[in-house]
Formats: sequence, structure tokens, C-alpha cells
Amino acid sequence: MLKLLIILGLLTAHPVDSLVNLFDRAGGREKAVAANAVFARLDEDGVTDSLMVFDKGTHPDTLSVHVWYWVGEAKMVENDFGAAIPYFEKAGALAEKGKNLSLTSDCYAELAYCQTREGNLVQAVDACEKAIDADTRLGDKSRLAVSVNTMAYIYHMARRNEDAEKYIREALSLAKELNDTSKIAVRHGTLSDILMSMGRFDEALDNAREAFRLDSATNNIPKMAVRKVQIAAALFPSGQYDKAKSLLLEALPVLEQTGNLASLGICCNQLGDIACKQEAWDEAAKWFGTAVKIYSFTGEKMNESHAHYGMYQALRHSDPAAAALHLEKYAYLNDDIYNEDVSRMTSEYNARYENTQLQNKNKLLKMRNLYLGLSSLLLIVILALAFALYAWRSKAKQSEQEQRYALLRERFSHLEKEIERESSELGYREDQPLSKPAGEWLDKVHAAMQELLAEGKLDVTSLADKLCVSSRQLARKFNQTMGYSTQDYILRYRIDYACRLFDETDKNITEVARECGIDDIAYFSRFFRKMTGVSPSEYRKRKA
Repeated sequence: MLKLLIILGLLTAHPVDSLVNLFDRAGGREKAVAANAVFARLDEDGVTDSLMVFDKGTHPDTLSVHVWYWVGEAKMVENDFGAAIPYFEKAGALAEKGKNLSLTSDCYAELAYCQTREGNLVQAVDACEKAIDADTRLGDKSRLAVSVNTMAYIYHMARRNEDAEKYIREALSLAKELNDTSKIAVRHGTLSDILMSMGRFDEALDNAREAFRLDSATNNIPKMAVRKVQIAAALFPSGQYDKAKSLLLEALPVLEQTGNLASLGICCNQLGDIACKQEAWDEAAKWFGTAVKIYSFTGEKMNESHAHYGMYQALRHSDPAAAALHLEKYAYLNDDIYNEDVSRMTSEYNARYENTQLQNKNKLLKMRNLYLGLSSLLLIVILALAFALYAWRSKAKQSEQEQRYALLRERFSHLEKEIERESSELGYREDQPLSKPAGEWLDKVHAAMQELLAEGKLDVTSLADKLCVSSRQLARKFNQTMGYSTQDYILRYRIDYACRLFDETDKNITEVARECGIDDIAYFSRFFRKMTGVSPSEYRKRKA
């Protein structure tokens, strides 16, 4: 019956998870059949290099460790690192039990990488130490070089760069012993990144150049492009912007062709920084805009916050409203990064605390009754304080947000009063009909604004260009005809257009936001609330 279920699973193209469930439930000789079904699917998906087949006499532990390891690899291919972790944990424990050092190293090395990508740096260090121990006992310097390099990467991600430097130099020494040019180049590149984070720019530049020289010797064009980005980063602090820009523009097409999003995003951010230094604001907006798209996809918050701040700098002269949205996104990302750092430090503290407790186990056992009573009381106090602190911070944050929105509403109210006062001085009233020439001119303005809104570039400069006048002439015309500044009228137009869409169509909030030139629904909601005092959903309910 089980064999029939497995065959049906293959015929109906069950996902790997379903096949693994069948494998875990199988027993006896059927377990090998279930394992072969899993590997047939993995081979079909291109996860394994070749089809793996086991006979019915294979030990169940051998089947399990291979199935769990390769299913973990499949999850990594899908970038689902959280789902991969339990598979590598089970496979690693089973490989340790069977004293298979090479498989133990493989399992814990992959587990360390997944834990790092999930931000579990304490667990990542623990897994990597097990991989290093297995490689040391195995006596395989090639494997050990990889494991030590992984440890350097983990400490670099944890911003413990002194530890990261120690491990990467050890990995570099091992690579030199093995005389492996490509691995030596990789280690020099990693060392360059670590030294950059420590502010040792001259040393970082030397290592990046050495990595480039080694990759050039093997004509490794994709890696050469990465090295150019690293060299440019090391040139930037000394103000060598022209050299850095030339290297980045050389690297850009190669990174795009190879799909190296990590280096491509860094490249775009650096080009944007250089453009800002040279006050080439349109060019800066182009590069930072590309970086925002890349990091929104990859989820690298630190680099994405850099890109949003760059967009703020690039747009604040030409489109203050759009610049404000990017500045707000930058602030939110920084809050998330801060919270993640606090969580990481708390995890590290807890891990060290637990280790201390284990070391003092004998002493604590002698004072068991007293310790339990005091610990319980202390725990209650800590929880109460933590809850009080959380409630206080939540209330303070809510109060701060309410004050911010109140201030914004006050500013917009003040702006409307100023516009009304200026309109009164000019003798203009909104209920006063426009003259025929003024009405025809306003129709042209609306048509131009609608086109620009559809193109996603509605701002003062673009509108003036569309109407074939200067920004100054356009401002005078608006003041004479409408009693508003150009920027005020554009702001009103965006919100009026959104309100009109809500009133006249059944389009949802996302569709309305996009038609108003804002792709981020969260930003649109905040922007709408700031301008009208209510959220889009509240506005739609009130109009119903």
C-alpha cells in the first residue's frame, strides 16, 4: 500500500514536502523506496548533480541523513532558510551519531549559513564550531578552510569584526597552503570587506587589488567585476570619485549579466553617492532608485536604508513630497535594524548566561531550594519590569506618532490659510468662475499633469517642461490664475485625483495609489492621511 502511495505521489508530482512525509512514515524495506522517490524529485528539480538511488538493504539512518541533508539543500535553493534549518539539524545530529565526519561537517556548515541568513548568529557560531571540529578531526585542510571562512562571515554579519579578521586570516593562510588561487582571491576579497567595516581603508584597498590580480590571472570575469566594486568602495573615503566611478561603470554590465544582486546593489548605491557628491541629482536618483528595487527584493535592510536616504538627498530639491516619503522609509528601516540589533545582543547575552549556569552547576545544586525561590521572584520582577517598559515605550511611541500627525495637520492647515490669504490679496475666490483664456490654460495644465502622473514623474520641473515654460513662469501663472504655488497645486491634484477615483470608481486602494504615482501602498496611506486627516479606507467608508 505504501509503495502504491509513493508511485501515485510521483505521478501526481507531489512537492518534496509530501514525499518527505511519506519517507518519515515508512518503515523497513519500504523506507528505501520512499527515499528513492524523494531523490527522483530532487533530481527532477535540479537540486542534486545526479540521480541518487539506494537499495532496500541500506540502513535507515543512512537513508535519513541523506534525505534530510538534500531536502535542506532544496530549501536553500528556494531561499527558504528557515525551513532548511530543522532538516540540517536532524541530519547533523544523525551524522554525528554515525561518526561520519565529512557529512557532519557538511550538515553543520550549511546549518551555520542558514542560521546566519535568518539572523540567529549565536546558533550559527555554535553550528560552525561543530563543522570546524569535524574538519579538524578529519584532517582535511580544504574543508577546514571553508568552515573557517564561514565563521569569519558569521562574525562579520554580527559586526564582531576583530573576531572576523582573526578567522579570515586563518582561512587565507590555509588557502595559501593549498595553493588554491581562486580561494586565495575570495579570502582577500572577504578580508577587504571586513577591513572596510573597521575603517582601515588602505589595507582594504590593498586586499581588494590583490583579489583582483588573482582573479585576473584565472580570467574570472564575474569575480573581477566584484573586485572592482570593492576597490571602488576603498577609493571612496579618500575622495577618488572619478576612479571609483570608472571602475563601477565597468563592473555594472557584468553584474547585471550574471545576476549578482548583492554586488549590483552596492554598485548602484556607490554610483548614487558619487553623483550626490557631484550634485548630479537626476543621475543620483536613477542609481538610488535601482538600488531601492534591488534591496526591496533581497530584503537587505541596511543597504536599503542607505538607498532610501540617497533618494531623499537626490529628490529634496526637485520633488520634496517624494523625498519626504523616502526619508520616512529610511527612518522606519533604521528602527527595524535597531530592534534586530537589540534582539541579537539579547540572544548572545542569554547564550553566555546559560553557559555560565552550566559551569556552576555543582554549586547551584547545593543551593537548589534557595536558588529556585530567589530565581522565581527575580523572574517575576524582571517580567513585570519588562512589561512595564514595553507598555511605556509603546505609549511613548504612540504619543510621538500622534504629535507628529498633529504637527503635520497643523502645518497643512497653516498652508491652506496662507493660500486663502494670498488668494484674497490677489482678488481670487475658488467659487469665482475663471475667464475663458484662464480656463483653457487650466485644461492644458490638467491634461499635462494627467500624462505626467501616468508616466510616474509628476513634479514642478516636469510640468514646466511639458508646458514649454520655465518653472518661474509657471509659478507666476499659477499665482495669477489660481492663487496657489505650483507645488501646492500638484499636492492638491494628487489627493483630489485619489478622492475622485474613490468617489467615481470601484478601484481598490492599491490601484488608486498606483494611478496617483505611488507604488508603496503603506506610503500612500500615510500620505493620504497627512493630507486629508483620514485614511483611504476611512474616506471610502465616509463617502459610502
